[in-house]
Amino acid sequence: MKLTFIGKKTSSVPDQSRGVHAVPQERWNNEFLFLQAVGIISVVLSHSEQNIPVFFSSVFPYSSWHMPFFVFISGYFFHPESSYGQFCRKKAHRLLLPALLINLLYGILILVARQSGLVAYGRDISLETLFLQPFFGGDQFMVNTSMWFIFQLFILQMIFGALKLIRGKYVDHILLLGTLLLSVFALY
Repeated sequence: MKLTFIGKKTSSVPDQSRGVHAVPQERWNNEFLFLQAVGIISVVLSHSEQNIPVFFSSVFPYSSWHMPFFVFISGYFFHPESSYGQFCRKKAHRLLLPALLINLLYGILILVARQSGLVAYGRDISLETLFLQPFFGGDQFMVNTSMWFIFQLFILQMIFGALKLIRGKYVDHILLLGTLLLSVFALY
């Protein structure tokens, strides 16, 4: 079975009538779709600053777990099927390249809006604002601040992919324990 993206699985099913494999049929992982819905609701509640006492929000504020939750979901489906170099190229093509192109479009949009006097915010387009700032905050053009997660996810996947190169019986357990401890220390 090949996992293609969060929550979606594909499998090649034999076509008995032709004796060949048919086009892959898609099946959804309903448990992770539910978890994604919980995560999305928690993000909306956190950003709307509603203090609705669900999901133990008094003990674990939404902002303390909703984004790590999405990282967990994406990590659950992490299965490198090739070399680390091919993995990095694939992730750069799927995550980084589209995000950088959108960043460029936002930069052009803000540049035009600033020059026409519609807005007074945003920074000038430069190599720094196009290629460095997205990894260190992402608020250079102000309208694309929500894209920070894509760049952080890319960095985490590169680090985790490199760590998966380490072979050992308990490597996954050590990585899980280490990341959980970092999460707790970051929260408190």
